[in-house]
Amino acid sequence: MALPFEKTLLPQVLRIHDTVYQKTNGWIGHRTLGIPSLLLHTVGAKTGQARTASLTYARDGENYLIVGSKSGARPHLAGITI
Repeated sequence: MALPFEKTLLPQVLRIHDTVYQKTNGWIGHRTLGIPSLLLHTVGAKTGQARTASLTYARDGENYLIVGSKSGARPHLAGITI
């Protein structure tokens, strides 16, 4: 069961973090709430449009794990179709 903080304040904090992190090209906001982030720069295969996404990552021995979950949002609530 989600706490009110997780439903209201946390999404706003994460949106602000994402905006600041991307606008500063990663200079501000590498760690938010103790969680490291990275900026993934990609180019759309069909559109050729440049895109940047903030993702969470963690170390697993010598490897890195990258999480792209839209903060655990359910697809139908986030406007994503799978």
